[in-house]
Amino acid sequence: MTALLLSILFSTILVVFFKLFVRFKIHNLHAIVINYITASVTGLLILPFSLQEAFTSPWWIHTLILGIVFVSIFLVMALTTQKAGMAITSVAGKMSMVIPVMVGVLYFKEKLNTWQWIGLAIAITAVLAISYRKDHIKPSIWVILLPFILFIGSGFIDTYLNIAQKLFIYENEFVPFASLIFLFAFISGFIFLLLQSLRTKQIPTLRSIFAGVLLGIFNWGSLFFLLRALRFAEIPSAVVFALNNIGIVITSALIGILIFREKYLMINYIGLFLSIIAIILLNGKF
Repeated sequence: MTALLLSILFSTILVVFFKLFVRFKIHNLHAIVINYITASVTGLLILPFSLQEAFTSPWWIHTLILGIVFVSIFLVMALTTQKAGMAITSVAGKMSMVIPVMVGVLYFKEKLNTWQWIGLAIAITAVLAISYRKDHIKPSIWVILLPFILFIGSGFIDTYLNIAQKLFIYENEFVPFASLIFLFAFISGFIFLLLQSLRTKQIPTLRSIFAGVLLGIFNWGSLFFLLRALRFAEIPSAVVFALNNIGIVITSALIGILIFREKYLMINYIGLFLSIIAIILLNGKF
């Protein structure tokens, strides 16, 4: 469970960083691209490996696919926030846990007891309740299409990671696997950033570079520890994803209340209470 807790911690720190980006006027895309190359190098420095061997491994093609999808989903997330609002974006991203959960149950034949099923249902309810905001969004095709793409894309990433760590990679390959994903994400993001820079004439500032470096260190940790949690946790991967998502939601919400002084509605507090119940039930030890 240590790996799962660290994954939740690192992922929550990423959420905090994005909140601070707005306050310090950090260019999101610039920081994200720097973050990817930093995350890739972080893995190489922590546990040096041969890039040549990594690129000749049978799983390198999967890191290419995931790297491209990582950047694509980030861009969809940014567009969804602009077109549909933060609340809908949050729900679409976190509710995507349903996809890897169902794949774990149906494809990998993972068994959940009755309490865990109840906990999963409560977790979904809690995410909806915590993410609820009184946003007034004009109905449009974007409000339906973009959150749906984000939901499918985020679920695809989590499911792909789960399948990869079960079928394609060994324990000692977690570091190069994660680092190659971020390397391909950087290459994809850099190409997009270059094309955008030609149009906007904007280049990364020292502030954005520094923010991206900090973001990348924690981003690498969040992925690495999630892979370890999926491999070594004494609970089904379906439960790991549910606990990971609800853990990030509840800790991010608490930080928002205690540090950023965010105003929450009664339904949001009910969601926090439900999330605690969900965590207890998802552990399934009764």
